[in-house]
Amino acid sequence: MLDAGSALRDAPWLAVAVADRPATAVSARIRLAAVLDEDGARGAASHLLSRSEDVHWEDGDVVARRVERLGAVELSVRPLSAPDSGLVRQALLEGLRREGLGLLHWTREAHGLRERLAFLHRVLDRPWPDVSDAELLERADEWLEPELSRARRRADLGRVQAGQALQRLLPWATGDAARLDELAPERIEVPSGSRIRVEYGGEQPVLAVKLQELFGLRETPEVRRRSRGGASLYPRADRRRSRRIWPRSGVRVTGRCGRSCAAGIRSTPGPRTRRRRNRRGTRRHGSDP
Repeated sequence: MLDAGSALRDAPWLAVAVADRPATAVSARIRLAAVLDEDGARGAASHLLSRSEDVHWEDGDVVARRVERLGAVELSVRPLSAPDSGLVRQALLEGLRREGLGLLHWTREAHGLRERLAFLHRVLDRPWPDVSDAELLERADEWLEPELSRARRRADLGRVQAGQALQRLLPWATGDAARLDELAPERIEVPSGSRIRVEYGGEQPVLAVKLQELFGLRETPEVRRRSRGGASLYPRADRRRSRRIWPRSGVRVTGRCGRSCAAGIRSTPGPRTRRRRNRRGTRRHGSDP
């Protein structure tokens, strides 16, 4: 730092002979210096001159530039049109760590596959892979190649089909990959003939289905857990008809139903109906004991 009235303040380069910094000061004060031009600086400190390719993730994308430095001073910075592919790959991985795997292209099916694999890993552990963010980034070489090495910028990451890439982590070597649809089916067929998507995002798999489509259902669908019992799949509330479905040994329905619906399903009047009947002094019909 120079004094405010110093004639050296506008000089682009200085050869500093004496400078000091008190213990409480942020920067040093220049006591003695001489004006120097860039050529003189290059000649005096030629051993500190370096040129490098600087490729990193900055402001949401890959930045590639060629930098010439004299020590810590940047002499020139130019865009790099053909950066080293290894440096670009490291920059893209840095971007994925900072901003998350959402930079990839995730379809509904891809999210579903990841949730199914997470469910199987939680229930059965090996050979089903851990698909947490940390583990997927750690195993990028196994499931994001060759797309990652071909990518050059953020937009290229957005073209990587995450669902297709995740399939590379399936336990193909042990043959267990062929059992994915058996152990964690993507869809389950209900008595109406519809094939309903199973949701694996929560602690327990959920089959969100209209009550009418379950008429004739004799057993609650299950996802197999080998020797660890069954994980029941249960219908969600049909909000348009004010019904709730409970995950029990027999599926229980509460709300307006009108009459018993199907085998394994019992109907009971809702709270409002029971209160009205109690006020009228009438006998309650169809309620659980």
